[in-house]
Amino acid sequence: MEISFGYIITFVSLIYGLALTHALSCVAELIQNRNKIKNYWLWWLWAVWFILLAVGFWISIYAYWHDCVEWSMMKFSFVTLQACLFYFCYYSFFNRTDEINNDLKEGFDTNKRIVFIFIGLLFFLMFVVSPVIAGTSKAFVPNLKFSSLVLPIIFCVFAFIKNKFANYLFAFFMVFSFLFQILTDI
Repeated sequence: MEISFGYIITFVSLIYGLALTHALSCVAELIQNRNKIKNYWLWWLWAVWFILLAVGFWISIYAYWHDCVEWSMMKFSFVTLQACLFYFCYYSFFNRTDEINNDLKEGFDTNKRIVFIFIGLLFFLMFVVSPVIAGTSKAFVPNLKFSSLVLPIIFCVFAFIKNKFANYLFAFFMVFSFLFQILTDI
């Protein structure tokens, strides 16, 4: 297929942009209705992480695929599948206030399992399958070795863990490790 990477990344960016737009509009609605909703800080921690994740995944797609010259239908479909799965994950996590009965805990508990399984699958596709399909042998960020197999497993396990303390600990770890990675790249 004779399509340049510029067209493909634009198409994928539209899907990521739609996911981020949905997330930001839901957060804006929650802020506007802050007196009507029952807050849940675990949800807010994960919301911050998800918004940061959009940037991280988009950069990862660019890093793994920007050198690809020959695009087959399989490669294009794979990158599109990743972006669509990302959108499904965002749409499942970020809900409008009326969809969660103005209770963030209810929304989090209802959708946590599917969202965490999607995230585990996304990490697996991004850091295990993408380098194989793209033919990339380099790890563009050395500390992503942790992400390749351990994070998908951890997310799939945490999809079923209901312990509030463990979930807070995991959320803090993910947010601070992402922020630490951003700050060390400066």
